This record gives sequence, C-alpha cells and structure tokens, in this order.
Amino acid sequence: MGCTISNYQIGQVMYGLKKSLSNSLWILCMLSFHFEITAQNKSDYIWLGGRNTSTAIGIEGFMLDFNNGRLDINPVSSALEFDMNNVSMCDKEGNLLFYSNGCAIANVNHEIMENGHDINAGEFFELLWLGDCRFGYPGYQDILSIKSLARDNSYYLVTTPVILNNGETYKDVIQYSEIDMNLDAGLGEVTIKNESILLGVEILAGYMTGTQLADGSSWIINISKNPISFIKTKIDTGGIYFHDQQFVGSNLNEESSGGGTSAFSPDGSKYAFFNKYDQLHLFDFDRETGTLSNHKNVFIAQAPLFSSLEFSSNGRFIYIATQEAVFQIDLLTAASEYEVELIAEFNNVQNPQSADMFLLRRGPDCRIYIAAVSESRSYGVINFPNRKGQECELIQQGIELPYMTGVVSLPNFPNYRINEHDVCDSTIVGIYSVVEDLKQRFIVYPNPALEFVNILLPEYDLNGRVEVHNNFGQLMLNEYISGYEMRLDVSGLKSGHYYISISSDNNRFRTEPLIIIR
Repeated sequence: MGCTISNYQIGQVMYGLKKSLSNSLWILCMLSFHFEITAQNKSDYIWLGGRNTSTAIGIEGFMLDFNNGRLDINPVSSALEFDMNNVSMCDKEGNLLFYSNGCAIANVNHEIMENGHDINAGEFFELLWLGDCRFGYPGYQDILSIKSLARDNSYYLVTTPVILNNGETYKDVIQYSEIDMNLDAGLGEVTIKNESILLGVEILAGYMTGTQLADGSSWIINISKNPISFIKTKIDTGGIYFHDQQFVGSNLNEESSGGGTSAFSPDGSKYAFFNKYDQLHLFDFDRETGTLSNHKNVFIAQAPLFSSLEFSSNGRFIYIATQEAVFQIDLLTAASEYEVELIAEFNNVQNPQSADMFLLRRGPDCRIYIAAVSESRSYGVINFPNRKGQECELIQQGIELPYMTGVVSLPNFPNYRINEHDVCDSTIVGIYSVVEDLKQRFIVYPNPALEFVNILLPEYDLNGRVEVHNNFGQLMLNEYISGYEMRLDVSGLKSGHYYISISSDNNRFRTEPLIIIR
C-alpha cells in the first residue's frame, strides 16, 4: 500500500526539527551562560613567597595553592625573592600567570618575563637600593595587578615608585605596566612599562587597595598627604586612568606614611584604613561613582610603628593587627561607639625572629592570614573571621612554611567575586585549621620528640584513629587508639614540624603540633 506525504506535512516536520534544534541550542547557550556567570573567579588562588637564607643555587620559594579544595603549600624554585611588595595573578580558572616583587615580573615557569625587568626603575632603586632586585621593592601595599578590559588577555601592574630628589625620598607618582599574555607563546610579555597615571601629588606609602565591580571594571584608591585626599584610579573598557581626587575626612599625622594599610569591604560598599597615629578611618563607598562619604574616625588601641586591617568575608567585622595584638571591631554595633574586642596578644614566639602579628590578608578560603614584620617560618591564621570574639579562632604561628618568608610578605589583591554569590569559598580545607567544633585538647609529650611520643586523653575513653600529617598535608602515620592513652612510634619521621589529629565517633579534639628533632 502506498503512502503520500503532502508538502504541508513535510513543512510541519521540518518546522518541528528546526524548533527542536533551536530549543536545544537555546538550552546549551543558557547552560553556558549560567556556567560563565556562576564559575568562581580564582584570580587570587595562588600566593607566592620566600627568600634565600642559604648559599644554595636558586631561590627558596613557596606557593600557597587554594585550587584543589584545600590549602596546599609547596616549595618552588622561585624567580624572585619577596621582601615587602608582593603580587600574583591567576586566570579565572586558578592557573598561575605571573607574579612580581615590585622590581621585576616573573612568568609561570619562574623566569623573568620578556621585558619584565626594571619595574619601578629610577634613581632610588639604582642608588639607595643598589639596583638589586634580590629583596624586591620596598613597600607592603604599594602594588596591585588587575585585568584589563580594553585588551583581551592583558593585565595591569599598578605601582607607586619611591622618588629620590636632593637626598630626600617621597612618592608622588602612580604608574602602571601592561602585560600581554598572548605573547611569548602564552608566557606573557611586558608591552608598556612604568607609564604614569598621575604625577605631582604626594601620596602615602602602603595604602593602595582596589575593588572590582559587577561589570568587571575596578577602582584603585591611594591616599595623599595633607590636606588629606583620596586619589582614585579607574579601570574600564577605556583602559586605566586617573578618575578624580576627593578631599574628605580629617588631616593625617605626618608620620602616617608607611605605617598602616587600607581595605575595601568584600562587597565594595565600605572603605577603611588604619595606622597607629590616625587610628581607624571608615567610609561608605559608592561603587558606581567612586564617592566616599559618611566618614567616621574610631580610636582602637595604642600600637607600635606598624599596623594593618582587614574585613571579614561577611563584611561585619574589621580586624586590626598591631604587631602586639589583634582586635575585632563589630560594625553592627552602634555607629557612635563601635564594639572593640581584644582577640589575642602576641605570644612572643621567635621563629627565628619575632613572629608577631602585623600584615592581614583575607584568603579565597574566607580565612585571614597574618604575616610578621620580620622574617619568619610561619604565618598566623584566623580560621573563622565571621564569628564574634574569641570564636573567630586565631592561631598564632598556625601555618609552618617550608622556607623563610621575606619581611611582611603577603600578596596584595583587589576584591574579586564581587558579582558572585559567594565572595570566598568556605569549603576549602585548611590543613592547619581547627574544625568548627573540635574544642577539646589532648596532651602530646615529649614535644619535641626523638623516637616516641605519648598521647594522653585524661578525661576520655575512646576508640578512634590517630593521624600525623606533614607541613604539606600529606598523611605520614595512621594508627588505632583505644582507651585514653597510647605511645606512638615516630622514629620513621624526619626532623621537622608535623600535626597530630584524632578522630572519634564520640569525642572531638583540636589538631596539635608536633616537632621531631634528630
């Protein structure tokens, strides 16, 4: 029996296929769009540090990597040493692109990038710094890197060089260099170097900070000396340029340059800076116009020469570090009298020099990391900055490092993820962090140890596991514990720093440090 198909029926079939295909393409486009707008921006997921303390060839560097759902700390043979200025840049997927110590730029292969020498070049660097990039460029918050919106796959490095004139030093230049990652087979090349954004306005050392906006554009703020003003640099599709200079707030002490830091709240709605002389200055910030308003000046505490501040990831708390102590300011309390709480006083640990609490940086894992003024083999950490008071859980010297840090060396980042649901990823596991409800302590002795350690649980009788991890989070020992004490053989471990943790169904414990000496 034959079958006849009319032109109308053929048309209907073709229309249905076309509609089905169109719907499928629309769904794919929407999925792609959804992925694009919800994918976490990981531009700050790798931090570099370290400096040589031996005669060995190469630079004893290390890398903090937040990419794999945990904090990994890995030794690297770095191209640069870090004293003070420190910045790094990843692509949105968290792959390292480049890093800088303020006088050179290195690529992902840990080599000086093409045309990456002579950042901040000038008489100061050549005469007073002896033209030596070994210790980086002075200043701990005088460098930022932000993606260009004017050119594809290009980035700006913004710096404030020190000017030497008739034997006096000062800063009155904001400048930028541009890095094109399309060049040198994807390793990048510096195409513009030390180009001025603003000249002739004397600015304070150490207060450069930035925040991105929902459309990808960015603001950078520097502070000028008396009369106080805020110098705003804008990055948008037109490039990078001076936007305006706003005079607002009270004049500053002449000694405030180089003594403090500034920061934006994670959502960019507030801006603050702190130093020992002028204390806390807090403003509202209009992200569209860049206008600062609603100025407040709050006395926090007496401080030594250097101090810094950082916001918690929820924007409720400001933390102030004064070397000798860390304070928490609750911005939800009455605006006329903010509640200030002492979180911790310096425990006077030398590691090998004073491992105090100075430079604060919020990580992509929502924690706040703390660097000392001096060289150190450790960082401090605030595990839960969104919690009030002692519940924020500050651990001094909580992170042991494979090599020595430089002086006050933590990278300076603008706010990323301002247009995303979460400004940080609290699910990243810090290998040195204390899990939320692990409050009970156990005793480990002798510590330092040679061959054996005793573990004592004086108030508990349990069945569980004892694990020992090294500095890089690798599991070194895994033993069963029954009762309330055990003797653990550590003779197979090399000299170094370790961490002991106990897991049990019924009881929960803190992680405890362990030192092995051979």
